[in-house]
Amino acid sequence: MGPVNSCIVGERVEVPMGFWLILSIFLILFGALMLFRPVAFWAMTEKWKSVDATEPSKLFLFQTRFGGAMCILAGTGGMIASMLGHS
Repeated sequence: MGPVNSCIVGERVEVPMGFWLILSIFLILFGALMLFRPVAFWAMTEKWKSVDATEPSKLFLFQTRFGGAMCILAGTGGMIASMLGHS
C-alpha cells in the first residue's frame, strides 16, 4: 500500500488501531476539561480575545459543558468501536 497522500478517491486506507485509540483518549480528556473545568478552557481559548476578560458568560459555560459531554461520548464510542473492530 502506498502513502496516504497518494490515495485515489474511493480507495480504502488502513489506519492502525492505536491511532483511533489515542484519538479517542484525547477526545475523552479534552471533553473532561470542557465539562468539569469550563473556566480553564475559557482562559486558554477566549480570554485573550476580550478587552474586559473578567469571566465567561453563562451561555459560554453551558455550550462548553455540552460540547465536553459530546466529546466524551464520541471518545467513548470510538474506544468501543476500536476494540470491537479489532478483536
